[in-house]
Amino acid sequence: MTKLTNHLMIVGSTIAFMLPVSCSGPTGPSSDSGRQQLVDALDAAWVRVLDRGELRQKTVEAGMGDVMINIADCLPSPHVVPYPEKPYGVLKRILDEEKIRVGRSSGLDDPGATAYYFGAKPGDVLSLVLAELASHYGTGPLEVEQITIPPPFSNTSVLNSGDIDIVGTVNALGGETEDL
Repeated sequence: MTKLTNHLMIVGSTIAFMLPVSCSGPTGPSSDSGRQQLVDALDAAWVRVLDRGELRQKTVEAGMGDVMINIADCLPSPHVVPYPEKPYGVLKRILDEEKIRVGRSSGLDDPGATAYYFGAKPGDVLSLVLAELASHYGTGPLEVEQITIPPPFSNTSVLNSGDIDIVGTVNALGGETEDL
């Protein structure tokens, strides 16, 4: 291939990669009620918690240091994962009210369930992420309102209904919900 053909292939591939993003419809306040901003803000906070080594510290304090290992040594840098500017919708409401509604399975209350043991552990991790989020946006501490999701644990429907803002970390560890 010629040099020109190689350059055209690179440009064409770049444009093809960008099309789904730029042609996917409107973005901003009218398109997602701020849910994507919430995801992006939580990602940004999470990366900063990891970057400072706070997760490792919490796992050691919880007695899980020997069983929790990094499966990759190339975690994202904070500059790659920016916080959203000008919060709106769900993220704005959470910041204004200083409260986030977290859905949790009622199975976490059953001492016979596997999730029962791990149920308290992720609370520390969520606290770290929420403290980082509040610090960045300059709010007071974010209160966690636990909302129990009864069987059959339709987490996706409850999340999509707006009754909760996020699904608790134990519930996000796997499994199947609503045949998705």
